[in-house]
Amino acid sequence: MELLAIILVLATLQLCYTAPITIHKDARYSKLEKSHPSHIRKVQLYSRQGFFLAIYENGTVGATTVRNSPDAILEMESFSVTHKRIRRPNSFYLAIDKNGKIRTRHKQRADTFFIEHHNGNYLWYENSATGFIFAMKRNGSPKDKVKRSNKHKRKTHFLIMGNPS
Repeated sequence: MELLAIILVLATLQLCYTAPITIHKDARYSKLEKSHPSHIRKVQLYSRQGFFLAIYENGTVGATTVRNSPDAILEMESFSVTHKRIRRPNSFYLAIDKNGKIRTRHKQRADTFFIEHHNGNYLWYENSATGFIFAMKRNGSPKDKVKRSNKHKRKTHFLIMGNPS
C-alpha cells in the first residue's frame, strides 16, 4: 500500500515537471509597455569595433566613423534602470526580431526593448523579447543571431557617448 502511494506521488511529480510551461522572457514587459519613459536623452553608441551606431533615414541600421553624423545621434529612452529603447529621434526604433535579425520598427513593440548589461567598462544590450544580443561586425554592419554566450566578445560591447554635438 505504501509503495503504491509513493509511486503515485512520484508519477504526479513527474507530470508536474514534464508539463510545458510558457513564461514570457521578461514578465515585466507588460507593465513597461504601458508606461512612459522616465528619462530620454540624446546619445551616441560607440562600438568597441571602432564605429558609431547609426540609424539612417530609410530605416537601415549601420555604422559610421563620423562622430558628428546626424545618423549617429540617437535617443535612448529609459523605462527602468536596465530597460532601454533606442531610436532615431522622432523616427525608427531599433529592434531584433524573433529570427535574430537586427532591424528597425516605426512603432514601439516588444522587440524594441533592450536590457542593458554592464561588462566592465562596456555595456551590452540584450533584446528582452527575443533574447538575442545587439552586435556589430568589424566592417560596421549589424551582426544577426548573436546569442548570450557571445556577451564577452568585442562585437557586443558599446560605450555611451553623451551630449552629441
